[in-house]
Amino acid sequence: MSPTSRATILTLAGVAAFAVAAYQSRHFIYDDSYITFRYAWNLVHHGELAWNLGERVEGFTNFLYTLALTPFFALGIDAVLAARGLNAAALVCLVLSTEFILRRALPGPASADARAVGRLALLGAAPLAIWTMGALETVPVAAFLMIGLERVSPILQGEPLSRRRALLAGLAFGAACLTRLDAGALVAICLWVVLLVAPRPLWERLTAVFLAGMVVTLLVGAQILWRLDYYGEILPNTFAAKVGVPRSLRFDFGFFYLGQSALQLPLAVVALAVLLVSKLRPSRGHRAFALFAAAASMLITQVLYVLWAGGDHLPAARFFIVALAPASIVLAFGFDRFRDISRRAATLVLPIPLLVVAFDLPTRFHGGAEAGLIVGRHLAATLPEGSLVAVNTAGAIPFAAPNLRFIDQLGLNDRVIAERDPVPIRLPWQLRPGHAKGDGAYVLSRAPDVIIFGGADGLLAEDALFLGGLELAESDAFHQCYMLLRENISAPDNRWLREARGTAELELISYRRIC
Repeated sequence: MSPTSRATILTLAGVAAFAVAAYQSRHFIYDDSYITFRYAWNLVHHGELAWNLGERVEGFTNFLYTLALTPFFALGIDAVLAARGLNAAALVCLVLSTEFILRRALPGPASADARAVGRLALLGAAPLAIWTMGALETVPVAAFLMIGLERVSPILQGEPLSRRRALLAGLAFGAACLTRLDAGALVAICLWVVLLVAPRPLWERLTAVFLAGMVVTLLVGAQILWRLDYYGEILPNTFAAKVGVPRSLRFDFGFFYLGQSALQLPLAVVALAVLLVSKLRPSRGHRAFALFAAAASMLITQVLYVLWAGGDHLPAARFFIVALAPASIVLAFGFDRFRDISRRAATLVLPIPLLVVAFDLPTRFHGGAEAGLIVGRHLAATLPEGSLVAVNTAGAIPFAAPNLRFIDQLGLNDRVIAERDPVPIRLPWQLRPGHAKGDGAYVLSRAPDVIIFGGADGLLAEDALFLGGLELAESDAFHQCYMLLRENISAPDNRWLREARGTAELELISYRRIC
């Protein structure tokens, strides 16, 4: 079998795995997406980049992505459709920039199958399809990072410095940081590799890193100055909200998340194995050694970041989407150094785990988001305008009720709760990233009209999952001033209710203020 034939098989397998995972996840939208949508909606319709009008708190981590949604909202385009459109465009850019890198690093017909392995590892990863459909910023961040790497790839392969390419790399890397701040770690390691390893004179390496770094610094610096002026903080409020879990536990959860992601991204694990097998790495004198080093460093950096951060509470290996393209480049190098007989065997074996994961992994619905939309519309229709509602799911409910105000009991969109320190760890759910904070006394002090415990459709107070709810349930003032209310909300057209719960009604458990 020729390299071209193997390339065709591998490419078709990758496209098939992506199509299967995308189709099975076509209804999947995570609740957190609606936090971004509410900020963008308020900016378009009220001129405020805020979760609650008049309360300036930065409860999102995707500044550029949020701004990119606003033109679509201004045109009346559905929020989910707009976000998926942005992600689809980013996916095209991610695939093309990775392809350009692979063609530069592994040129010629003899390496066609190796390039296709990189294509397979990227496109065939079910989490990439899931988060393209999932309407969050992860795929655009990955695209910006790969565009930046593609722009600096010539100097990494020994070509003379191009100031224009260095500036464009800075724009792409800066856009990645503006879309998600923690992309800065991958940007920094990539530029560091350019400085240390690129086979060009020192002054060219310094110039390239200076130009790209200058653009990144200007963009990020401008955002920080704006944030200080608009929100009064250097970092997003989400950073404070996610601090609180002991460091030792963060590492434990990080290792657990790493193992879970390994099952969902089997070829990324193979790529890490390639890094450990010296014979599958290009030698230091190889023309693409520095490019390989940059991709490998980005992959390892993301693994270390995930361990430090304690993983993620969202499904489908979201934190590793930005490392998929670097992993695919590393894997392509390893495949290129196999003997021909090994390549033939690998062509038959590699697609199998991807297709298995593509059929098995995708999440058809996110119940929190689906229930949140039903509950939010119900509250918007039954409560007086401006009523204050305390929730734990801060996405779909507030987005579906733009006429109401909310308290985010987990603190992502509330500075007081986010900055609570120290935080007692009293419930298992507090150990999940972003779920540690809460403040029952503070919530009571704001006298919300409605309090919803637990998820979007509510729980009894005695079954509270989060710290704020537990403290409310222990408060005499809460029991004196709030009355349990159970409501059946009819939603006969909701596909999630019919398929997941086998009913056309959702029971909402909430507590209404009576004082």
